[in-house]
Amino acid sequence: MEYTFTVKIETDAPVTPEAVELALKHAIDAGLENCWYHVQFMGSKMIRLNVSQTGRSPNPKDVWHCFHAYHKYFETIDDAKAYLKEEYFYCKKRVPCYQDVNDISVQTGWIYCFKVTDYDKGKKYTYYQRDWCSLVEENSEPIDVRGKL
Repeated sequence: MEYTFTVKIETDAPVTPEAVELALKHAIDAGLENCWYHVQFMGSKMIRLNVSQTGRSPNPKDVWHCFHAYHKYFETIDDAKAYLKEEYFYCKKRVPCYQDVNDISVQTGWIYCFKVTDYDKGKKYTYYQRDWCSLVEENSEPIDVRGKL
């Protein structure tokens, strides 16, 4: 079961990504680890990177499964861009992902596609992975990243 909750931070001072991560850590420590987090800010601008990691076996008849999802917070789009570049430096295939906003299709991020090989007890396992990465402003409006990243 998946839950969604809102963390509301009311302050006139800038809210740092570290402060948000700390607030979410407290929520996870409270037993809410399988949740989607929506953070609202008062008087501060933040960028949230949503990452959904999906995978499937090499068999084309298998379906894709989401095995992990997380959020990271940044002060600017450039900070998020630097993180994605560092996180997916090895990835050769990147395709844009879109979201409909007010009946207009807007590019909000990318899908990083790659092949993974793991070893467990001497046995080799191979699977395909797609990481869906999108950027959202703190007011939950998708960010149009065309020309920005």
